[in-house]
Amino acid sequence: MSSRTFVAAQPYTAEDPSNEFSFEAGEQFIEANNPEASPNDAWVLVYRPGAPSVSKYVPVDKLIEERVVSSKYRQPKTLSSTISDSPSARASAASAELVSVISNAPPSRDAKRSTVSSIQRGDPPLSTGSDDINSKLSDAAASGMTFGGTLASTFKAILEKHEAYFGNVAKKREESFAKISSSIGEASTELARCRERNTAIREQIAELDTMIAAERARWRQLAGDRPDV
Repeated sequence: MSSRTFVAAQPYTAEDPSNEFSFEAGEQFIEANNPEASPNDAWVLVYRPGAPSVSKYVPVDKLIEERVVSSKYRQPKTLSSTISDSPSARASAASAELVSVISNAPPSRDAKRSTVSSIQRGDPPLSTGSDDINSKLSDAAASGMTFGGTLASTFKAILEKHEAYFGNVAKKREESFAKISSSIGEASTELARCRERNTAIREQIAELDTMIAAERARWRQLAGDRPDV
Protein backbone atom coordinates (compact mmCIF):
# COMPACT_ATOMS: atom_id res chain seq x y z
CA MET A 1 0.00 0.00 0.00
CA SER A 2 1.49 3.36 -1.04
CA SER A 3 1.90 6.17 1.46
CA ARG A 4 -0.40 9.14 1.33
CA THR A 5 0.91 12.60 0.57
CA PHE A 6 -0.40 15.69 2.31
CA VAL A 7 -0.11 19.46 1.83
CA ALA A 8 -0.54 21.85 4.74
CA ALA A 9 -3.69 23.91 4.27
CA GLN A 10 -3.15 25.99 7.42
CA PRO A 11 -0.11 26.82 9.55
CA TYR A 12 0.39 25.00 12.84
CA THR A 13 2.65 25.53 15.85
CA ALA A 14 3.61 22.38 17.71
CA GLU A 15 2.69 22.18 21.38
CA ASP A 16 5.08 19.24 21.84
CA PRO A 17 7.98 19.83 19.41
CA SER A 18 9.56 16.53 20.29
CA ASN A 19 6.59 14.62 18.86
CA GLU A 20 4.92 17.19 16.59
CA PHE A 21 5.93 19.15 13.52
CA SER A 22 5.42 22.90 13.25
CA PHE A 23 4.70 23.99 9.70
CA GLU A 24 3.44 26.73 7.41
CA ALA A 25 0.71 26.51 4.79
CA GLY A 26 1.91 24.85 1.61
CA GLU A 27 4.45 22.48 3.17
CA GLN A 28 4.36 18.87 1.97
CA PHE A 29 4.40 15.74 4.11
CA ILE A 30 4.49 12.01 3.39
CA GLU A 31 2.74 9.50 5.62
CA ALA A 32 5.16 7.38 7.61
CA ASN A 33 4.71 3.69 8.35
CA ASN A 34 2.58 3.36 11.48
CA PRO A 35 0.96 -0.06 12.09
CA GLU A 36 -1.21 1.38 14.86
CA ALA A 37 -2.67 4.11 12.64
CA SER A 38 -6.38 4.23 11.85
CA PRO A 39 -8.09 6.14 8.99
CA ASN A 40 -10.20 8.00 11.58
CA ASP A 41 -7.27 9.22 13.69
CA ALA A 42 -7.07 12.98 14.32
CA TRP A 43 -3.27 12.84 14.05
CA VAL A 44 -1.10 11.22 11.41
CA LEU A 45 2.58 10.24 11.56
CA VAL A 46 4.45 11.91 8.69
CA TYR A 47 7.90 12.96 7.55
CA ARG A 48 9.12 15.72 5.30
CA PRO A 49 10.27 14.86 1.76
CA GLY A 50 13.98 14.22 1.79
CA ALA A 51 14.07 13.46 5.53
CA PRO A 52 12.32 10.10 6.06
CA SER A 53 14.32 9.40 9.21
CA VAL A 54 12.50 12.12 11.18
CA SER A 55 8.84 11.27 11.71
CA LYS A 56 6.43 13.24 13.85
CA TYR A 57 2.71 13.74 14.24
CA VAL A 58 0.63 16.50 12.66
CA PRO A 59 -3.12 17.25 12.95
CA VAL A 60 -5.15 15.88 10.06
CA ASP A 61 -7.55 18.84 10.04
CA LYS A 62 -4.67 21.13 9.01
CA LEU A 63 -3.80 19.02 5.97
CA ILE A 64 -5.17 18.28 2.52
CA GLU A 65 -4.51 14.87 1.02
CA GLU A 66 -3.03 14.91 -2.47
CA ARG A 67 -4.61 12.51 -4.93
CA VAL A 68 -1.81 11.06 -7.02
CA VAL A 69 -2.85 10.07 -10.54
CA SER A 70 -0.95 7.25 -12.15
CA SER A 71 1.32 8.29 -15.01
CA LYS A 72 -0.39 5.60 -17.07
CA TYR A 73 -3.50 7.77 -17.27
CA ARG A 74 -1.96 11.22 -16.91
CA GLN A 75 -0.30 12.70 -19.97
CA PRO A 76 1.40 16.09 -19.79
CA LYS A 77 -0.40 18.65 -21.90
CA THR A 78 1.49 21.13 -23.98
CA LEU A 79 0.13 24.34 -25.43
CA SER A 80 -0.24 22.80 -28.88
CA SER A 81 -2.10 19.77 -27.54
CA THR A 82 -4.41 22.00 -25.50
CA ILE A 83 -5.24 24.10 -28.55
CA SER A 84 -5.73 21.03 -30.73
CA ASP A 85 -8.13 19.54 -28.15
CA SER A 86 -10.44 22.56 -28.21
CA PRO A 87 -13.90 22.08 -29.83
CA SER A 88 -13.28 24.73 -32.50
CA ALA A 89 -9.95 23.15 -33.45
CA ARG A 90 -11.52 19.71 -33.69
CA ALA A 91 -14.36 21.05 -35.84
CA SER A 92 -11.92 22.85 -38.15
CA ALA A 93 -9.78 19.73 -38.46
CA ALA A 94 -12.84 17.62 -39.25
CA SER A 95 -13.99 20.07 -41.93
CA ALA A 96 -10.52 20.19 -43.47
CA GLU A 97 -10.31 16.42 -43.46
CA LEU A 98 -13.74 16.13 -45.11
CA VAL A 99 -12.80 18.60 -47.85
CA SER A 100 -9.50 16.79 -48.39
CA VAL A 101 -11.20 13.42 -48.66
CA ILE A 102 -13.82 14.73 -51.09
CA SER A 103 -11.24 16.56 -53.19
CA ASN A 104 -8.90 13.58 -53.38
CA ALA A 105 -11.57 10.96 -53.84
CA PRO A 106 -11.25 9.12 -57.17
CA PRO A 107 -14.19 9.41 -59.55
CA SER A 108 -16.61 6.52 -59.63
CA ARG A 109 -16.71 3.96 -62.42
CA ASP A 110 -19.70 5.66 -64.04
CA ALA A 111 -17.91 9.02 -63.94
CA LYS A 112 -14.82 7.49 -65.57
CA ARG A 113 -16.91 5.89 -68.31
CA SER A 114 -18.82 9.14 -68.92
CA THR A 115 -15.56 11.07 -69.09
CA VAL A 116 -13.99 8.62 -71.56
CA SER A 117 -17.13 8.61 -73.72
CA SER A 118 -17.24 12.40 -73.72
CA ILE A 119 -13.59 12.60 -74.76
CA GLN A 120 -14.16 10.10 -77.58
CA ARG A 121 -17.15 12.09 -78.85
CA GLY A 122 -15.31 15.40 -78.50
CA ASP A 123 -17.75 16.66 -75.85
CA PRO A 124 -16.47 18.56 -72.82
CA PRO A 125 -15.79 16.22 -69.91
CA LEU A 126 -18.38 15.93 -67.17
CA SER A 127 -17.62 17.65 -63.90
CA THR A 128 -16.54 15.48 -61.01
CA GLY A 129 -17.83 15.60 -57.46
CA SER A 130 -15.04 17.91 -56.31
CA ASP A 131 -15.88 20.41 -59.09
CA ASP A 132 -19.51 20.47 -57.94
CA ILE A 133 -18.43 21.06 -54.34
CA ASN A 134 -16.07 23.85 -55.33
CA SER A 135 -18.84 25.45 -57.39
CA LYS A 136 -21.26 25.24 -54.47
CA LEU A 137 -18.67 26.71 -52.12
CA SER A 138 -18.11 29.59 -54.52
CA ASP A 139 -21.86 30.19 -54.78
CA ALA A 140 -22.16 30.09 -51.00
CA ALA A 141 -19.33 32.57 -50.61
CA ALA A 142 -20.93 34.91 -53.15
CA SER A 143 -24.28 34.58 -51.38
CA GLY A 144 -22.61 35.38 -48.08
CA MET A 145 -21.07 38.52 -49.51
CA THR A 146 -24.40 39.60 -50.93
CA PHE A 147 -26.14 38.87 -47.67
CA GLY A 148 -23.53 40.86 -45.78
CA GLY A 149 -23.99 43.82 -48.11
CA THR A 150 -27.77 43.64 -47.78
CA LEU A 151 -27.48 43.47 -44.01
CA ALA A 152 -25.25 46.54 -43.95
CA SER A 153 -27.68 48.45 -46.16
CA THR A 154 -30.61 47.44 -43.97
CA PHE A 155 -28.76 48.50 -40.83
CA LYS A 156 -27.90 51.86 -42.39
CA ALA A 157 -31.53 52.42 -43.40
CA ILE A 158 -32.73 51.58 -39.88
CA LEU A 159 -30.14 53.94 -38.39
CA GLU A 160 -31.20 56.77 -40.70
CA LYS A 161 -34.85 56.15 -39.82
CA HIS A 162 -34.11 56.35 -36.10
CA GLU A 163 -32.07 59.52 -36.55
CA ALA A 164 -34.95 61.14 -38.44
CA TYR A 165 -37.42 60.04 -35.75
CA PHE A 166 -35.34 61.44 -32.89
CA GLY A 167 -34.75 64.64 -34.85
CA ASN A 168 -38.51 65.07 -35.25
CA VAL A 169 -39.03 64.40 -31.53
CA ALA A 170 -36.42 67.02 -30.61
CA LYS A 171 -38.07 69.55 -32.93
CA LYS A 172 -41.50 68.96 -31.39
CA ARG A 173 -39.96 69.27 -27.94
CA GLU A 174 -38.49 72.66 -28.79
CA GLU A 175 -41.82 73.81 -30.22
CA SER A 176 -43.63 72.70 -27.05
CA PHE A 177 -41.16 74.55 -24.85
CA ALA A 178 -41.60 77.67 -27.00
CA LYS A 179 -45.40 77.48 -26.61
CA ILE A 180 -45.08 77.00 -22.86
CA SER A 181 -42.72 79.97 -22.58
CA SER A 182 -45.12 82.10 -24.61
CA SER A 183 -48.06 81.06 -22.43
CA ILE A 184 -46.10 81.87 -19.28
CA GLY A 185 -45.20 85.29 -20.70
CA GLU A 186 -48.83 86.05 -21.54
CA ALA A 187 -49.96 84.91 -18.10
CA SER A 188 -47.34 87.14 -16.44
CA THR A 189 -48.50 90.13 -18.48
CA GLU A 190 -52.13 89.48 -17.58
CA LEU A 191 -51.20 89.14 -13.91
CA ALA A 192 -49.45 92.53 -14.01
CA ARG A 193 -52.54 94.07 -15.58
CA CYS A 194 -54.74 92.59 -12.87
CA ARG A 195 -52.49 94.02 -10.19
CA GLU A 196 -52.70 97.46 -11.81
CA ARG A 197 -56.49 97.23 -11.96
CA ASN A 198 -56.64 96.15 -8.31
CA THR A 199 -54.48 99.12 -7.33
CA ALA A 200 -56.75 101.51 -9.23
CA ILE A 201 -59.84 99.98 -7.64
CA ARG A 202 -58.35 100.33 -4.16
CA GLU A 203 -57.61 104.00 -4.83
CA GLN A 204 -61.16 104.55 -6.05
CA ILE A 205 -62.55 102.84 -2.96
CA ALA A 206 -60.41 105.08 -0.74
CA GLU A 207 -61.70 108.17 -2.56
CA LEU A 208 -65.29 106.96 -2.16
CA ASP A 209 -64.73 106.39 1.56
CA THR A 210 -63.42 109.95 1.88
CA MET A 211 -66.42 111.35 -0.04
CA ILE A 212 -68.85 109.33 2.08
CA ALA A 213 -67.26 110.57 5.32
CA ALA A 214 -67.44 114.19 4.12
CA GLU A 215 -71.05 113.77 3.07
CA ARG A 216 -71.98 112.31 6.46
CA ALA A 217 -70.33 115.22 8.22
CA ARG A 218 -72.25 117.70 6.07
CA TRP A 219 -75.57 115.97 6.77
CA ARG A 220 -74.89 115.98 10.48
CA GLN A 221 -74.16 119.69 10.41
CA LEU A 222 -77.39 120.28 8.58
CA ALA A 223 -79.24 118.19 11.13
CA GLY A 224 -77.71 120.12 14.02
CA ASP A 225 -75.47 117.35 15.28
CA ARG A 226 -71.95 118.00 16.40
CA PRO A 227 -69.48 116.77 13.86
CA ASP A 228 -67.05 114.07 14.84
CA VAL A 229 -63.66 115.34 15.87
